Amino acid sequence: MSRRLLDTSVLIAHWRKCAGDAPAAPRPDDARRWAKELIKTYGTDVVATPVVVEFLAGVRKRDELMLARAYLENLRTIDGGNVSAEDWAAARRYAERVPQDGKPRQLGDCLIRAIADRLGYDAYSLDKRFQK
Repeated sequence: MSRRLLDTSVLIAHWRKCAGDAPAAPRPDDARRWAKELIKTYGTDVVATPVVVEFLAGVRKRDELMLARAYLENLRTIDGGNVSAEDWAAARRYAERVPQDGKPRQLGDCLIRAIADRLGYDAYSLDKRFQK
């Protein structure tokens, strides 16, 4: 597998595609299969804790929460839930990089990038605004 960490945008785009193609009432086994497809497509099963939290924060219904948990079961959270002081300091540095377009940075993106950097992973995002 590659040294690539998947951002929330990748999970959400894949989830929406699969859920849109799914039967009317997908089951946890369907969500697990979707995650395996995601891993095969991107060649990695790696995420960071902020990705997991952002993904779960987008859930709108109880049955969707059950599916989201099943989806996440196949992904590895490489930071083990430990966000260090070093991560926060790096996230702050990313937040202080004011882009030319003046648009705001996102806390989650800054923290995901910091964790990926600390652990030697390339963070992969579909979000053009993601911290580079």
